[in-house]
Amino acid sequence: MRLTDEMQPHLAIVEGGAGVFVSDGEQIALFDGEGILVKTMHTGYTVGALACSPDGTFLLTGDLDSNIIRVYNGKNFTPTHQRFAVDLLADAKKTQSISSALAANTAVGTLAITNKGVIVFAMSGMICATNLTRMTAMPNAKLIKAVES
Repeated sequence: MRLTDEMQPHLAIVEGGAGVFVSDGEQIALFDGEGILVKTMHTGYTVGALACSPDGTFLLTGDLDSNIIRVYNGKNFTPTHQRFAVDLLADAKKTQSISSALAANTAVGTLAITNKGVIVFAMSGMICATNLTRMTAMPNAKLIKAVES
């Protein structure tokens, strides 16, 4: 990992400290509870926000380059779901405005995800609650699900 002045490091801790996800904006690393590096992934985009579900099953990222919210399997970094944040806002049944109009070029801010796939994010003064079912499943995620069944 390489920290720069332009990017703030991000981290998300699995409940109980069993794992820690860390990002320098270009890659994501998973460390176990003892601080041993388990896995790394180069994202191909600039990570602007990072969150994990309490049990570490889901890893959620905000893509600063295209404003896509991406979901990965927290154990092996396999991409499972993604969708443009503005599309999730437009599709949401409930949003809460904490400021004026939505700016199309505003990046996704704070992210959160539950063990059941409920996602909450902030963007341009809006707070949106949504679910994995509102996102596009990645083709390899469907294949993995079929193999696991």
